[in-house]
Formats: sequence, structure tokens, C-alpha cells
Amino acid sequence: MNNTTEHTSVVIRANLAKAETALKEFEKIESGLADLRSKYEGVVFAVGTPKGMREAVAARAEIREPRYKTEHARKAGKAPIIALGKNIEGRAAYITEELLKIENPIHEQIAAREKVLADEKAERDRVEAERVAKIKARIQDIGGDAVKALGKSAIVIQAMLAEVEDIDIDESFAEFKEEAMQAKKATAVRLAQLHADAVQAETDRAELAKLRAEKEQREREQNAAVPSLPKNIEELADKIGFSAEHKEKIARFIEFGAPERASAVTVIDPTIGAIGPGHIIIEGTRTTEEGRAALLAFKNTYWDIPEFATVNLAIRHYFEKNP
Repeated sequence: MNNTTEHTSVVIRANLAKAETALKEFEKIESGLADLRSKYEGVVFAVGTPKGMREAVAARAEIREPRYKTEHARKAGKAPIIALGKNIEGRAAYITEELLKIENPIHEQIAAREKVLADEKAERDRVEAERVAKIKARIQDIGGDAVKALGKSAIVIQAMLAEVEDIDIDESFAEFKEEAMQAKKATAVRLAQLHADAVQAETDRAELAKLRAEKEQREREQNAAVPSLPKNIEELADKIGFSAEHKEKIARFIEFGAPERASAVTVIDPTIGAIGPGHIIIEGTRTTEEGRAALLAFKNTYWDIPEFATVNLAIRHYFEKNP
């Protein structure tokens, strides 16, 4: 203990003594309260008389004396208490400072080690999180193949399925090995279904393409078999072999259509010998129902006449294009 702390201790003890004296004074005054209370509490003095006034003044003086002593003791005891508080604060600050000089080097050693341990734990946590993230990413990649396969050809999906089936779910998946196996199984099932769907779709497309090609081939063959149609009445009449007289009669019996609306319009005149009742042939435009009926009637009536073979082919061709 140095001189400063020794002096502080002396002052503190002196202040404590003063405070103790004040407390004893309070106890002394407090012990007389009962007597004063029993002697004067509720007393009504005859202050209207000289004697009563003297008695009241004397009673007041007797009560005031301990009250004044109480106030004096309060002040006398409070001052050392305030000083005591300051002395205690200073003493405590000094002691604390001295203790920290001893404690801080030890604390710094502990703190440095705790930081090393915290950094090591943070690094372990980082490495662990990275390890888990990589495994999860591998598992996600396995499941992602099913999404990547959407819209791909059957051969591509088959290759993707083979790749999934070749994945080795080994110990590198660690605690996520079971999850990886389930992902592989589910993805393989999905890819197998997508492969089957793709095979069926490709088969359907190939069959449809084949049907279209066959239809187009039939149409080309049918079109090649149909002779070129006459462009007007005179050409048709010449092709059939009508005389000039018959041509003139044909021209007078045009009943349906007009050259500007049809590529060929021919009326077979009822007056032409054995050909029979009049009929209409219109190629290149859709006719009225009466005209279509006339075409069918002509074909059904003269289907076996060699001279009308070209006309009958034209009628058949017309109905194939205009069902």
C-alpha cells in the first residue's frame, strides 16, 4: 500500500466515524420521540391566558430542540457520506486499474486463442457447407436430366438414359447416398418413359409422312392419267368429232356457267342423234346442284360410249377435286 492509498483509507475511516456519530445522534433523538408524543401530542394550550401561552412556548421549544439537532446531525452525517462515496469511487478505480494491469495480458492470451478457435470453426463450417453444396448439386444434376430430355429425339434420350444408368452412387455421396440413389432411380424411370413417348411420336410421324407420300403419289398418278381438258366448246366438239351443224346447235343450248367463270363449259344437245337427253359438263368451278346432278347423269348414262371416254374422265376428275 502506498502513501496515497494509505491516506485515502484514513479519510474513508474518518468519514465513516462521522457518519456513525450522526447515526447515533439520530438514535438518541428517535428514542425521545415517544416521550414527546405522550407529553404534547393533541394537547390544546390556553394560549389566551399568560400562563397557557408560556406553557405552549415552552412545549414548542422542547420539541424544536431535537428537531434542530436532527437537522444538524443530517448535515454533519451527509457531508462525510458524500465524501465517502467519492473516496470509495476513487479507491475502486485505482484498484480496478491495478487489477487490469495484471488481468489484461492474460485476457489477451485467452482472447487470441478464442479467435483462433473461432476462425478454425468458421473454416470447418465453410468447408462442410461447400462439401454439402457440391453433393446436392450432383444430385440435382441427376434429376435435371429428365427436364433436359424434354423435346429431344429418342436416340438422344436413350443416350441420356444410358449415362444416368452408368452413374456410380458411391461413398462420395456420403450421408446423401440414399437420396442420390432415389434421384437416379426416379430419373431413369422418367427418361425411360420419355424415350418410349419419343419412339411412339417418331413412329407416328413416320407413318403419317408415309401416308402423305403415298397419297401425293396417287394424286400424281391420277393427274397424269387424266387427259388435258378442252378449253372451250369448239375444242371439245372437235375432239368428240361433232359436225359443224352439231357445233351450232351446241352453242344455242348453253344453259349453265359462262366461259369467263369456267375453264370449260359444254352442253350436250338433246337433238344430237343417239346421244340422248341434254347434260352439262363444267370443269374448273363449283357448279349448281342441278349442274352437278347433270354431270353425274351424263357419266352414268354414257360411261360405255368410247366417244365420251375423255368427257367421262373429265367428269371423274372434277368430282375428285370438288367432292
